[in-house]
Amino acid sequence: MARLCRKGKGKIMTELNLVCYIINITVILMCGGIFMMLPKITRKSFLFGVKIPEEGQLHEEAVRLRKSFIAHICVGMLITLALATAQFFLLEELSVLAVMYLPLVLVGVQFAAYIKCWKGAKALKKSENWTLPQITAADTRSAVANSKMQSIPWFYYIFCLAATIACIVFGFVMYPKLPDKIPIHFDANMVADAWSDKSVMTVLAIPLFMFGLLVTMVITAVIFAKAKLQINQQNPALSFAQNKAYRRGMQHCLGLTTLSIVAIFAVPFTAMIAPDVKVPTALFWGFIVFSATPVVAYVIYAGQGGCKLKPKYNEEDNPVLDDSLPVINGRNDDEHWYIGMFYYNKNDPALMVEDRFGANIGFNYANIAARIAVGVVTAGVIVLYVWATMVFV
Repeated sequence: MARLCRKGKGKIMTELNLVCYIINITVILMCGGIFMMLPKITRKSFLFGVKIPEEGQLHEEAVRLRKSFIAHICVGMLITLALATAQFFLLEELSVLAVMYLPLVLVGVQFAAYIKCWKGAKALKKSENWTLPQITAADTRSAVANSKMQSIPWFYYIFCLAATIACIVFGFVMYPKLPDKIPIHFDANMVADAWSDKSVMTVLAIPLFMFGLLVTMVITAVIFAKAKLQINQQNPALSFAQNKAYRRGMQHCLGLTTLSIVAIFAVPFTAMIAPDVKVPTALFWGFIVFSATPVVAYVIYAGQGGCKLKPKYNEEDNPVLDDSLPVINGRNDDEHWYIGMFYYNKNDPALMVEDRFGANIGFNYANIAARIAVGVVTAGVIVLYVWATMVFV
């Protein structure tokens, strides 16, 4: 009997390691593909974190820098894939840790490639003597409206909240009928492979986790609504229309992602408290694949801040600054952007600003709230990695 138990456990671990390997390969390929797209989706007024004229993107050196960045990412991706494959066949027992650490190798390669290209972009700007206006508006009428969160499609989050509450109610209804041992983990085929004693917290763990993720996604939507996006001074009317369209589209993508995340956890929860209900495995994996698809696809399609969109607009839609709103010196100044990625400007009241590379929203690190938030998140990630390493080594 003991031999059979060890054999069964070994089979489960082998399947888990295989799943980890597949996840590792998928994450590396996805991250590599996204990294290679970053120069393409970034605004044309930025070259690896350096402010340049849009026509400067056609300069021979600018083209070479972009090609060099992509080449470095390709090499880094191949090396990381080779490391993942070697680990799986030679040190299979470290598969869970490999999922945690190997993608960081590619992140390191991406950062090193970016720094090299950032230095090249700075040298190019200096050699060509490119100078640009240093004054930028802190807010427009649109930004004020968005700060009231009118752009957030709340129906996504209301539906997800209702689904989460329904799971909690369903759990309480089914609780008396549950056996003393209930499944708490499922393999890739949605077959239970771990059990725990029945308790209220065990049953409610997944719905409560769903609620926490829902709160996180709502905070993300609010941050995005409040973030200050750039207005291109060369064509402010078009840029204003692009920003409005981008905000609207991205908010819907975040809502769809939230729906997918809630569904991902609702599937195993249903299998846990209602084992007679057969949930298709393809449905579970479909939700996982779809969860990141809307945001990634839309960013690639629309570009940073919607700079690739072609919305209809009129010249009278030109964003007019309210005289009562502050005008900030420095947001377009390279001196306030450390390595073109980290913004620090004490004269800018904004907490969140648009990054200069990719399509992210970043912090103004002169704001104490930004430093606290980043510090807490960084500490949390370090603790999580240390804990997981100790558990799986």
